[in-house]
Amino acid sequence: MSIEDNKEALLTDEQLISHLNDVIKQFRGQTDELKYAIGTLILGRHIGWKPTYLLSNVKTLTKYQRMLGLDFKVQMPEVGYKAARLIGWQVAQYASNFWRVVSGQSSDYKKTKDWKTLE
Repeated sequence: MSIEDNKEALLTDEQLISHLNDVIKQFRGQTDELKYAIGTLILGRHIGWKPTYLLSNVKTLTKYQRMLGLDFKVQMPEVGYKAARLIGWQVAQYASNFWRVVSGQSSDYKKTKDWKTLE
């Protein structure tokens, strides 16, 4: 499955489970990666795709999207209802350039050990 096959709207929870079941049935590869990809997608539906990009690097998220055949920016809200509890998201709100924080290029905001913590 590819991202291109899935350019529809946000999947319902039922549709998502059905899709993930199909992905699991067809999957060949390291199960750890599949586990992390599914976990990232499920968490991302609660925190949003922008906060998700603070937790993992872009290359990894692109790999997960290809594995699952889903576009995270379609399947996750931009900012989810749990985002405010994520320390990294709280800090990123003060940055002038969100993508520089994501890439680690912001001189004002460095990722700390508690960056990925939900309060």
